[in-house]
Amino acid sequence: KQKTAQELAEEAAEEVIVYGVEENGLITALGIAEYEEADLTAEITRGEFYALLCKANAYPETKTADNLFSDLEVGAEYEGWTKTLYKVGIITTTRDGKVNVTDPITGAEATSLVMRTLGYGPRAEALGGYPTGYLAVAASLGLMDEINSNSKTLTKGEAVNMAYAALDCDIMSQSMAVGGKAEYKVQTDCTLLQSALGIELIE
Repeated sequence: KQKTAQELAEEAAEEVIVYGVEENGLITALGIAEYEEADLTAEITRGEFYALLCKANAYPETKTADNLFSDLEVGAEYEGWTKTLYKVGIITTTRDGKVNVTDPITGAEATSLVMRTLGYGPRAEALGGYPTGYLAVAASLGLMDEINSNSKTLTKGEAVNMAYAALDCDIMSQSMAVGGKAEYKVQTDCTLLQSALGIELIE
């Protein structure tokens, strides 16, 4: 019996695309994250993504006694990584001091954080800011190729793909020109793999 168009559409809707299967091996080997294949379709929380992002950038976990967040106690899971990103200016708190580390993170939110760590924040802001400017810059760098939706919550597999792509992106750096005006320049052949993790790819 030939299936109807509705039956085919329903079957397609039930298919689950698992992102990050191939990329997961490198991310695990580098100590950035460690997921079983079965975990890759699950949502990733803000706190979990913060930890992944810190490790990809070789940012150390901050272990200090100062309590910076109203909803996250010192020493709680992901508190140190969250504190690191907060102190380097990658993330902010809500007006009441919350960071909501247990909430899922969307593709657009995660993309903006990655762009800031790579130094592309000023370019993204010049193109319209959050979210359109950040998404446009990320797309031009190939970071959005394996992301299902910017508005939906990010899966662990998509986060792995994003981290994998970010590792091989050239970094944008800031310098001061004559007159004190900031200038931004892409550092060709200077990636996170090289600058943060000290790894050279042999082609």
